[in-house]
Amino acid sequence: MNQKFTDIKYCIWDVDLTFYTVSPQMKKEFKNKIYEYLSQKLKIPIGEAKQKYEEELKKRKSKTATLEAFGLGKYAIQEVIDSIDKNRYLKKDPRLIQLFKNLKHYKHAIVTNSTKNSVNKTLKILGLKKSFFETIITKEDVNHYKPSPEPFIKIVEIFRTKAEKCVSIGDVDYSDIIPAKKLGMKTIFVWGKSKYADESVLTIYEVEKLLM
Repeated sequence: MNQKFTDIKYCIWDVDLTFYTVSPQMKKEFKNKIYEYLSQKLKIPIGEAKQKYEEELKKRKSKTATLEAFGLGKYAIQEVIDSIDKNRYLKKDPRLIQLFKNLKHYKHAIVTNSTKNSVNKTLKILGLKKSFFETIITKEDVNHYKPSPEPFIKIVEIFRTKAEKCVSIGDVDYSDIIPAKKLGMKTIFVWGKSKYADESVLTIYEVEKLLM
């Protein structure tokens, strides 16, 4: 076990792009779906929608916040995500399932900006049992979603613990790492490297080495 995590009892996981990576094909479809959605909602040409979205994304950093900036509401991005058939791109992941079995001595929770319906679909495709997680906090459960600290604070309250006993694991500095770290949580960045996280790993499967 990495010494930074010796006091950790609770693991807080993001879902989308944390439990899986996206293929170039899925990434392309997702972007195109966003442009089409924005074009339809704002009644503007798709080329203009693309330009406006990319400009706003640079400022907001969050896809959810970007669509909200156009007055489309916090569930807009979920409508886009739900329009994609994840079964075309994702499949059962035995290594991910085994990871959670090996880390069963920790209590696990999900904090995501997705909806419960979307999370349930993703877990089912990947083969992850809902029973692996003590609780699942989605944007439907809070007034302010990530990067607000609210969902992380909610987890601490549910577990009746201290932030220092938790580790937040995700793929985005802005929403998974920085707000959690400000509360005193440890952090692990997956699928790449982060200058903000306590540790970074190139795949989610390497999280086990840090916590075992």
